[in-house]
Amino acid sequence: MKYFPIDFILNYGYNIYEVGDILDKEILDILKLIQSDMKSMQSDMKSIQGDIKKLDSKVENVENNTDKNTLLLEELNKKVKVVGEVQTSFAEQLNREKGKEEKSLDDRLEVIELAIKDTSSRVKEVQKELARVVRNTAENWAEIVELKIIK
Repeated sequence: MKYFPIDFILNYGYNIYEVGDILDKEILDILKLIQSDMKSMQSDMKSIQGDIKKLDSKVENVENNTDKNTLLLEELNKKVKVVGEVQTSFAEQLNREKGKEEKSLDDRLEVIELAIKDTSSRVKEVQKELARVVRNTAENWAEIVELKIIK
């Protein structure tokens, strides 16, 4: 469809009524095109609105899942903190017990060392006494032998 300026149409010998009819027809054609385009746009808009509703629904689902995940993460974070506190407490208690055990072992070792020293000195005394007893026994046997000879 061609659109011509009014001056062009009038210069080619059309009268004003014919020009009016031509313009009315052209305006009507233009309005029909506009109406057709508007219907197409309305259809597109309805389709877009449907897509937007679907997206809204998906966004709402994502938000709900995010809220659930946030709650789960917060709960998990609390549990991790509790486990960390328990572990720290256990480590401190273990260190205290280890210190007590080290002291206890040190004390036990010290007692054992003292007992060994005491026993060692007693064994040395017993060895000296045993040497004297052996010597005395030998002397006694010698005297017994002499007495038997004299008799």
